[in-house]
Amino acid sequence: MTEGHIELYKPEYAGLAFGFEVNPDSCSNNTYYELYIRFDAVTDYNGGKGTTFVFLSKDNKHILGYITLRANSFIHKYERGLEGEPSMEILELAVSKEYERQGIGTALFQFAVTLAADVTNNYMGVRYLLVCADPPAVGFYSKMGLSKVEEYGQIPRDGWNDNCVPMFVKLPSVQA
Repeated sequence: MTEGHIELYKPEYAGLAFGFEVNPDSCSNNTYYELYIRFDAVTDYNGGKGTTFVFLSKDNKHILGYITLRANSFIHKYERGLEGEPSMEILELAVSKEYERQGIGTALFQFAVTLAADVTNNYMGVRYLLVCADPPAVGFYSKMGLSKVEEYGQIPRDGWNDNCVPMFVKLPSVQA
């Protein structure tokens, strides 16, 4: 895997974001992910919609990938009605085209799992990790252990991601 580190995205990384490009052969909407890191990551953070973390090169000169996380609910339908389970959603996950297939996406995903465990252990419960996957990314998320939501329930959506594939994985229970 390429060397680097994950940290909270800061406005001073905006210049690096303009060098971030997603492979159009790997993603059905590469321009969206490029524009998100350049313009929307800070706005979403300031508005409480999501928190972005970047995987930076060892020398801090390149964004190799990023992940944006937010709180959400995994909604189950029961005879008595709907029930929402506390969840963390991967809102965005993208890897620079120059660093594909080098473990960056896996490292970002594992970061989300670790962060969800930390939140559960120290702050509040998180039972599921969710994603509305870009169709070409379904295979990646399946390898990470996620399943399609389909008959299990539903994930609230924003409208812009209606063509995505809702997926989930139940996080391990915390042992005290």
